[in-house]
This record gives sequence, structure tokens and C-alpha cells, in this order.
Amino acid sequence: MSEKADFVSPTEIHCLSPDWSKFAPGEVDVRVSIGGEGFTVNKIKWQYYINTKPQKCLAYGPGLFDKGGVWGFPAIFKIQAKDVGGRNRTSGGEADYWRVKAVFNDQELKTKIHDNKDGTYDVSYIPTAAGTVQVSVAYDDPVQGGVIDIRGSPWKSSFENPWTKCKMTGDAPKVKGGMQVTALLKRLIFYGGGSDVHVFDADALKWETPEIEGSPPPDRINH
Repeated sequence: MSEKADFVSPTEIHCLSPDWSKFAPGEVDVRVSIGGEGFTVNKIKWQYYINTKPQKCLAYGPGLFDKGGVWGFPAIFKIQAKDVGGRNRTSGGEADYWRVKAVFNDQELKTKIHDNKDGTYDVSYIPTAAGTVQVSVAYDDPVQGGVIDIRGSPWKSSFENPWTKCKMTGDAPKVKGGMQVTALLKRLIFYGGGSDVHVFDADALKWETPEIEGSPPPDRINH
């Protein structure tokens, strides 16, 4: 098969790849004929793949789950491109053809698409508050002539507040000038700014004020 090419420079020509739909995918040899002369002896390899079909493609991952997510952190999922026969694509290069939207409260969140060069694409977005994000994934198909949703799109993903209020016992210390804190296993030791020492037990969620013996060092900056 042959295709007309446009001359760009002594080292570059541009052409459209010919329609290969009648043939099986695979590797072909590409040669060049200049001015009607014989084809060059030198050749390069070109790989033909079966076109991506959005109706066969899949997306999966925690960024599409209907529950269990927390806002403020990247929500991630993966797109698996499939060809017209439903087989996984094994090449990339189509990141610009994917159309991903994540909408929260009528506002579109920023999304990132990473091409893994193996037929899969990693997608991430960051929910900004608790609630539901509608995620849609589509493919701008040059063969079918339009932007077409993939299987399952759109999804509704729910996100909760990652912070919870803990009920603690004991008396927490008042903030004082010169107070310091250090970690000791699963306890936080607060000292400085006075003679008292306060301990917070992270397992029991309990404040303690142990009795301290001996003479404390004098107060000073950056103790």
C-alpha cells in the first residue's frame, strides 16, 4: 500500500498512515519513493494496532467507588483501552483523546491523565469537600466521529470527612510560653513554661499529669 507524503525538510516528510482495517494488526516495513523513483533500500518498522473502541473500554479504581473515599486526598482510577474486538490495547499515545470530567457541586475539578504506554491510563482528581462527585470518561473517537462515553460512565463517587472528633479524658494543659512537646512511643510529653509535665496517651485518648520529683531546669528560650 502507498500513501502520498508532504516534503517538510531534507530529513523529514509527513503523511497519513493508510487504512489498514482490511488487514490484521502487526508490524510493517515502510520505504520511501522520491520523484517516482524506486523505493529506498533502507526501511523503518511501523506497528499497526486495531483502533480503540470506547464502548469496549473500562475504568476501575477507588476514584470511582460509591463509598469509602475521603476528601482532600487524590482519588485515583485507571482506564483500560480496548480495541474493537474487546482485547486490551498494549500501546499508549492516546492521552489527548480521552475526555475525563469530575464534577462536584456544579464545579469541574481538575483532573490529571498519565499515559502508561501499555494501553492503560492513570487518572486522578482531588475532591474538595464531603459529598458526591460525578465522574465521566469518554473517548474522542476519530473513526466514529464523536466523543463517546466508555462502559459504565458516568459514576457517582462519595467522599466523607477524613477528620473525626475524639472524646478524650483528663485535663489538657493550657498553652504557655516556652512549652515544648516530644514523642515517646505512643505518648506525647508536654513540658516547659512551668514546672508541670503533661502526658497524652494516644491509645487511651487520655491526659495525665504525673508527679515529678527533683528540681526542674530553669526556664529559657528553645529549651
